[in-house]
Amino acid sequence: MYGMFHLTMLGVTFIMALLTWRKSYGLSEDKLVRIIGICGLGLCVAEIWKQQFCLFLYDGKYVFAYFPFQLCSLSMYVSVIFPFVPVRIKRILASFQSTYLMIAGILALLYPEDMLRPQVLLTMHGFLYHTVMIILSLLSLRYMTKAGGDIRGAGILFILSAGIAYLLNVFMHHLDPAQYTYFFYISPYFENTQPVFSLISHHIGITAGNLFYLLCIILSASLLHTWYVHRLSVPKV
Repeated sequence: MYGMFHLTMLGVTFIMALLTWRKSYGLSEDKLVRIIGICGLGLCVAEIWKQQFCLFLYDGKYVFAYFPFQLCSLSMYVSVIFPFVPVRIKRILASFQSTYLMIAGILALLYPEDMLRPQVLLTMHGFLYHTVMIILSLLSLRYMTKAGGDIRGAGILFILSAGIAYLLNVFMHHLDPAQYTYFFYISPYFENTQPVFSLISHHIGITAGNLFYLLCIILSASLLHTWYVHRLSVPKV
């Protein structure tokens, strides 16, 4: 971390984010929706490649840790269905993408320990995925400035997603205890490995640490949405 490659990718992401925010200013809601959907489709194609690459890497054995259901993975699902849902749902998805997933993408790029792998192609995939994720978050934010958002709905979506991730961790552990699954970093079997939260989890216990971690994410997303409303004039719907 924080070597030349990491810092270069941070610089590329910052430039792409700046250009995205400036160039998207005059786009209509319909164009923003189409662009978000196309980017989501691109992420799906990249994820299919990643899954095939991992199968090749492990001689055809599927490794549960690569199953795409981390918080950052949701950007792919949210974006690809974005053009096909009603406006009310679009507001929820746009709020979710521009708050919860924006935070997740930024933190993953600032602390990319899980993305730095011996396989160069997997490392590149991780960084490029999160760069596109930041772009999608900004496009979703731009959509919100026109159509409004729904942070309560986004919070419910996050809680439901975290619940599914927790159940997947339990199910996959019982399916094959030798494999390491840690979706959303809230496994009941391992302490949180994220900076700062790892210490908190160690001192207050796994379950309490997981709840504290989730509450911090919800609070951060809510504060970010409040900032959007006051500084970027996002309509309250």
